Amino acid sequence: MEATQAFKTMLEVCGYTNVSIEEITAPKHVVDWARGDDEELTDEETAETMPYFTVISDQGSFGIVMGAYMLLDVKNTGFNALDLGEEDAKEDFFLASLNQPALIHLRRLMTKKSKNHKIN
Repeated sequence: MEATQAFKTMLEVCGYTNVSIEEITAPKHVVDWARGDDEELTDEETAETMPYFTVISDQGSFGIVMGAYMLLDVKNTGFNALDLGEEDAKEDFFLASLNQPALIHLRRLMTKKSKNHKIN
């Protein structure tokens, strides 16, 4: 719980507003990535070992894998790792270097996207 509160505070420092963080089951693309070629674990067993959270804010939503390293999951945001400057990303939906500059850049991209798609 302390880790999610600390992460929420970091998001707010980065300019995100009305932030809520909820633990959910890791989505299939994350489970598939984590399993790799390991056929001994089932999808359910793999998902149980991966704390996965969805972040919802006024700027948009995205996923976070909280493990030894925090990974930003940008699948279904309309952006990919290259958009966020992760030139060496092995998967287009992960940004391995989760840090404040990356979170600020994602917030700016999501804010710009939402302003361009508003219906008056």
